[in-house]
Amino acid sequence: MELGGDAINRPEVPTKWGKSQTNGSKAASRLLSTLARQQVASSRSRSCLIAVDGFLGSVWDSIISDAEETLDNSSVKCVTVDMGSYFKPNEELERMLVSVLASDKFFGRIFDGDLEDLLDLDRIRSLRRQLDEYRKKKTVSDYSSRVAVFCHGFGARALFLTYFY
Repeated sequence: MELGGDAINRPEVPTKWGKSQTNGSKAASRLLSTLARQQVASSRSRSCLIAVDGFLGSVWDSIISDAEETLDNSSVKCVTVDMGSYFKPNEELERMLVSVLASDKFFGRIFDGDLEDLLDLDRIRSLRRQLDEYRKKKTVSDYSSRVAVFCHGFGARALFLTYFY
């Protein structure tokens, strides 16, 4: 059976999103480092916080590492926050999700909870305090160099964190 042309997913992308999206690891790391440099250079701010959200299979470590290397050459210090380390322990997640997981790895049931239900809320509160400190440091005296904070991984753009970006 051959799939017709209508089986291809080509979503409409708003024009205003044009320069904020890219394709490929190298292009993504270049975009991130460019955005960080522009942000810290465009104002008195000595810091910027950038959220990079995406699906679980994304290769964030490689993308962020390349962006860090580029920024190191331009005297912007990088701080990375991997959202994967803010989820509850695997054993606890498995207990919570056993009723929605099926033995067939391709099928399951819909989880009726929210993303926040899967996260370690104590660690998230600590992260929010840490991000708030970065966000508040706006003057040259607050940092010896400019700082780009990359919060990356699944859930980085969750509603409970958007205040910081």
